[in-house]
Amino acid sequence: MPLEMGLWKVGAGALSGVTTTKLQNESELEMWLEADHGLLGMNLLLVGSQVPTDHNGRIDLLALDESGALQLIELKRDKTPREVVAQALDYASWVADLTRERLREMYRLKRNGADLDSDFRSRFGTELPEPDGQHGVTIVASALDASSERIVQYLSGFGLNINAIFFRVFQDGETRFVGRTWLIDPATVVDRVDARASGSPVGAFTGFYSVNVGEGAASRSWEDNQQYGFVSAGQGLRYRRAMERLQVGDRIFVYISGRLGGYVGYGIVRAPAVKAIDFRTDDGTPLLDKPVTGTVLRQNVHDDDLAEYVVGVDWQKTFPRTQPKSYPGIFKNQNAVCKISDIATANFLKSQFGVE
Repeated sequence: MPLEMGLWKVGAGALSGVTTTKLQNESELEMWLEADHGLLGMNLLLVGSQVPTDHNGRIDLLALDESGALQLIELKRDKTPREVVAQALDYASWVADLTRERLREMYRLKRNGADLDSDFRSRFGTELPEPDGQHGVTIVASALDASSERIVQYLSGFGLNINAIFFRVFQDGETRFVGRTWLIDPATVVDRVDARASGSPVGAFTGFYSVNVGEGAASRSWEDNQQYGFVSAGQGLRYRRAMERLQVGDRIFVYISGRLGGYVGYGIVRAPAVKAIDFRTDDGTPLLDKPVTGTVLRQNVHDDDLAEYVVGVDWQKTFPRTQPKSYPGIFKNQNAVCKISDIATANFLKSQFGVE
């Protein structure tokens, strides 16, 4: 069951509960999400709404996240308990084989001739990567029956990237508020997906984290990371939460994706995640007073959800981006932070970076 959500109004020395109310129509959710998909806690580039599939279906919302993975958002609406999950999985099976060329064509049709690669580059500051089969399914509802909840929990337990988000509406006079909660902690979903991708039992953990620095020519810089002792992610609640998973003393290997991608750094977390504007380097200087080249560090600096979040790292050994450490089949993941569950990958990285 999701966490129960309540809201209280602070008055003169007292709290008063805010009344919950029902949505008149769940299509209202689609309107909100299309206008601001940040409500999902993810930084997304919307491909379109009511996207037709080859099987006479229509995906409520289809989007790309910062890693280039397709995100499928389905609203419960008037579907029966069995339909809501089954339909989402049917659409996911179609999305999994969607080529980039087909996606570009769909984007042009849905976005009045816009160019997908150009818009992806403008939004995320990096090139649109080639598809690697990664995709996610999010079911959106004001409420979900117990049977559907059990099915989503069951599928997630096998490492499928699936979750449900619930929105609760509150009414205070003429003003309405919207609250949000997840069926499953997003960090738990990421861990399960990572374990499945590595072929390891769900829950296995080698003691090392993989951090994808998400480097792009206009977004993030590995040289900044090395020089000023940090890793970062942000521009969405999902990425803020990813950075907040890292605690002082955690051991991380840094991955740079791309055609010649691989691991380029090993370090130990020295400071937990804070907004970039609040981060101090080793000499006590604010990070943003340094000549950093990564542009996202200076974006949305005061926004708790959309700011870039920075984690301090004591680097033990690093390599230039031109000398990444990798081998065919090494564990890699587009998520900002994930546990390394593959023992072969952990052993290889320990040997390459001289980790005891």
